[in-house]
Amino acid sequence: LTSAGDLVLNASTSTGIFANTALTMTAGGSITLNASVNVKDSATMTSGGTIALNDTFTAGGSATLNADDGINVNGNFIATGNVALDGDANSIVDGNDTITLANGITVESTTGGVTFGSAASALGAITVLAANGIDVNGTFSSLGLTTFNADNESNGVGDFTVGAEGSVNSNNNAMTINARDVDLQGTLSAGALGSITLEFSGAGQIALGDSTLCPNCAMQISGSELQNITAGTFTVNNSDNAIFV
Repeated sequence: LTSAGDLVLNASTSTGIFANTALTMTAGGSITLNASVNVKDSATMTSGGTIALNDTFTAGGSATLNADDGINVNGNFIATGNVALDGDANSIVDGNDTITLANGITVESTTGGVTFGSAASALGAITVLAANGIDVNGTFSSLGLTTFNADNESNGVGDFTVGAEGSVNSNNNAMTINARDVDLQGTLSAGALGSITLEFSGAGQIALGDSTLCPNCAMQISGSELQNITAGTFTVNNSDNAIFV
C-alpha cells in the first residue's frame, strides 16, 4: 500500500485488519490504523509523518516501523521476528519524533530482538520482551513499573544495551531488567525513590566493577557502567552462582 499523502485504514474493532502475506505500507504523510492488525508475515511501515497504531498489532515475521514524526503504539505490539521502531527516521528535529507507548502495553519479539531507534516515552507501566536482546538508542522514559526481559526464552543469548546516546529513566518507579549481560554506554536511572533489579538470565558468574577479579564471568558490569546507574535501591540477582565485586 502506497500513498503520497496520509494513509488511513478503518475496520471494525471486532474483526480488524488482516494481511495474509508480508505487509509493506509507505506514505508521504501519516499512517493511521484504527483497528487491530494481524500480519501473517513481516510488516514494514515507512511514513513521512506519524505512524499511529490504535489497537493491538501482531506480525508473524519481523516488524520495522520508520516514521519522520513519531510513532504512537496504543495496544500490545508483538512480532515473531525482530522489532525495530524509529520515530525520527529523517534525523530532523521537527515536531514530535517520539515513540509513544500507551500505559500497560507490551512490546515483544518472540524469537528476535527489540530496538528503539529514537526517543521513547511510556505513559505508564511498560513491558518489553525479546528473545535475543533489547537495544535502546535514544532516551527512554517511563511513568510506571518498567520491565525489560532481553532473554525471554532464558537461553542465555539476550543482552540489554543502552547506546552512547541512549538513556533509560523510570522516574522513581521500579525497573526490572532480565538479561544475559548489560552494555551501559548510556545511563540507567530509577530516580532517588525508585529501584532497579538486575536479573542474570545466564548460567555463570557476575563481575561488578573490576573484571580482572573474574575475567571469565558471563556478566561483566564495569566500574564506568556502574557509575551510569542511579537508583534508590539497586539489586543484582544471581541465585545460582557467585558475584565478584
